[in-house]
Amino acid sequence: MFFKTEENILFDSHAHINSKDYDSDIQEVISRAENAGVLKVIDIAVDLDSSKKSVELSKRFQGKVFSIVGIDPDIILPISELHNPDLKVEAVFNELSTLIESNSEFIIGIGESGVDNYWLKQSDLSVSEQEALIRKQIELLDVHVELAKKFDLPLSIHSRGYEQELISYLKGKGVRGVFHSFTGTYETAKDILNNDFGLGVNGIITFKSAESLREIYRRVLGRKINEPIDLYSKNVYLETDSPFLSPDRGERNEPANIAKIFEFIVNNL
Repeated sequence: MFFKTEENILFDSHAHINSKDYDSDIQEVISRAENAGVLKVIDIAVDLDSSKKSVELSKRFQGKVFSIVGIDPDIILPISELHNPDLKVEAVFNELSTLIESNSEFIIGIGESGVDNYWLKQSDLSVSEQEALIRKQIELLDVHVELAKKFDLPLSIHSRGYEQELISYLKGKGVRGVFHSFTGTYETAKDILNNDFGLGVNGIITFKSAESLREIYRRVLGRKINEPIDLYSKNVYLETDSPFLSPDRGERNEPANIAKIFEFIVNNL
């Protein structure tokens, strides 16, 4: 059901409910989502441990939670809280392959995968240091692409500050996926869609400061949105990125808020 879905239902295409933020109330989080009409949650990993935890959540909440496994590119960056200096990129393929092969019925994608150039631009690192870290992130992305091709799975694509470069990189690779939390330009959005990749829209679109982003989606969608399928038919997918980016600024985000994001889109786009 992931990407190109014909199901006219609300689902969260990108959440991190494997985060420790939900350890104490995960059952209630899933129940609140269901009560809000959000019937499926796609749980995204950031490293090997969270990949395994995500699979366990998919087993626990079968038919409601689905796993996307992989290593977030921020793990490469010394300036990120996810940074792991001990990561061996060359070992990732075998480790994730084993996990997928043993749990194929619960895993529906690879990710999140990509390049984060946003934090590099905010850093005090030299240009050469930034370029080296981008190359290292691309090495990790190469592994994810090979996994996506091996198992015929889509990518959940992380592309902060690197959207145009990533779509150029992915052209001709024989993979599909969604550029999650898209906040780029209209031209880049069209390039992504024209190459049969999707766009992920989340709570950012509800922020008062995001009128330019709303205008991009108005142009991309080209019609009034009444049903979830109106978005999916355009290759646009709702996401929360929980626990981040809550439409209720400052609060912990959770999948139930997909309903709020969709209502906002219906009333404002």
